[in-house]
Amino acid sequence: MTLKEWFFKKTKTPLMVLGLFVGFIYCSFVLYAFKNSQVNLKKSLNDLIITSVRIGIQQNNRDLVESTLARAVDTLGAHAAILCNGQDLIVATTYDLKTCLQIPPVSFFHRLFKVDITGFSGYTVYFHIPWFSLSASHLWLLILTFSVVLICGWIIVNLRKNFLQDILLPLESNFISEDIPKIRELAQIKSNLQSLGAAREYAAYIDAVLESKRTFAHNVKSPIRAMKLLRQKLALQIDRDDMSLLENALDQISNMADKITIKQSRLTQERHDCSRLAQVDLRASLIKHINSKMHELLNAGKKINIKIEVDESSHYISVIDEGDFGAVISNLLNNAAEAQCDTITVKLFFVGARTVILISDNGKGIPTALSGYIFEDGATHGKPSGSGFGLYHVKRTLEAWKGSVNLLVENKSETVFRLEIPRIPLSRIDVKPTDSFIILDDNIDERKRIRASLMRTGLPNEIAEFDSPLSFNTDIKREDLKNSDLIIFADFDFGPHYVNGIEAISSFKSSWRSFLVTDHHDDPDVFARCKTYAIPLLPKEFFQDCISLHFLP
Repeated sequence: MTLKEWFFKKTKTPLMVLGLFVGFIYCSFVLYAFKNSQVNLKKSLNDLIITSVRIGIQQNNRDLVESTLARAVDTLGAHAAILCNGQDLIVATTYDLKTCLQIPPVSFFHRLFKVDITGFSGYTVYFHIPWFSLSASHLWLLILTFSVVLICGWIIVNLRKNFLQDILLPLESNFISEDIPKIRELAQIKSNLQSLGAAREYAAYIDAVLESKRTFAHNVKSPIRAMKLLRQKLALQIDRDDMSLLENALDQISNMADKITIKQSRLTQERHDCSRLAQVDLRASLIKHINSKMHELLNAGKKINIKIEVDESSHYISVIDEGDFGAVISNLLNNAAEAQCDTITVKLFFVGARTVILISDNGKGIPTALSGYIFEDGATHGKPSGSGFGLYHVKRTLEAWKGSVNLLVENKSETVFRLEIPRIPLSRIDVKPTDSFIILDDNIDERKRIRASLMRTGLPNEIAEFDSPLSFNTDIKREDLKNSDLIIFADFDFGPHYVNGIEAISSFKSSWRSFLVTDHHDDPDVFARCKTYAIPLLPKEFFQDCISLHFLP
């Protein structure tokens, strides 16, 4: 429940009770004024009849009677006054009557008020007066009271409205709306830490199991090979039954080793699932790891020239674990260096949605007989102390990223490995004419760059820029934005005094399409949080290369 909803819910009942109370007081006052007015009217009419009309009848003074009734009509609020003697009409004002039987009946607006003249049997005065008759003082008092009620109601409504707009909503947008995502984020961080702790414990367990399994699998292969050689030498000296028993034992040991290898592969895959994935720029990462390897080889006294050729026409952003990627590149470069080469060439380019890395060297090469199973666990060549795990690890790592590695050339003078890694897909954005684009970034140059990238696509829609989530929340009430479908590109870091982009996006309306555009795309924590909140992540440096706008009619 938002602060606005809470305020309306909590103030609705008290204001209704206050309104009912004021209405009750006003209605009571109106009824009292009406009743008091009727009492005064009856008293005035009785006094008039007793004094003036009675005297006029006694003196047979028709003029006195007519003037008295006319005064009643003028001053007492009566519409007509009629003096009757039985059914005989004596005097009638206003109405043109010939007999008392023609007196108008009671209506919705008028009532009949009858006064018998004491001392004169059969003489009756009929007054036709309105149902609601108030004196001028009562009428002005009612108008004044009603005006006060209206003014009080208007003041209360405006105070409520202004209190909501000027105090509560800014409070909610500046502080409370920031705290809600923070609380949500803290809960998520706590959950992530618990999951990370469990994952690390499990990863440590897997590492220990992998180490023990690998040690056993490595140690058992040598005895198996030795026993197979011994079986061939003793084939003619051992009884057939004993030879069958020996072969069965060797087959069982071999099957055990195969099962261990399969389980080890599964554990290796699970170990990859615990890795820290992020959106990594393969170009920058590749150059960094190659430079590091060049210094390492130089310090080891190996003068090897490493050439780098890069196609600069597109981006090379992929979802990988940069630490594992460094291990893959290091392993392949180490193999090339150990093959006694003096030149290593690394080419980086893209084919469709995949990044391709070619690593070639002019060393002693790999025998053709070994090329078919060079990526299998335990396969090694030319290294007395080699474990045969390096290329197997390269293959398993790339497959975990939905990539691949292949040996293209194997001869005595050259070895070429081809690595393929998927690039992040284009973010398709369907744009309607009513959509408005929002750029949230505290750096004005970055806002201009993103705006320019959008304008180069021929975008006809409105683009609004804001330097913080606070200014956006304040300005979102504009009519041109309030009724639009928003497409938001938000930066991650707005400084220490504001929420970050993920927190801001998580507090936006679900109907808005929001993207995090940041240079922190290679941060595994940012990547994991975006994945948790289902927020599309775009690298700021390659923003234009990673979006595809489709204009709808």
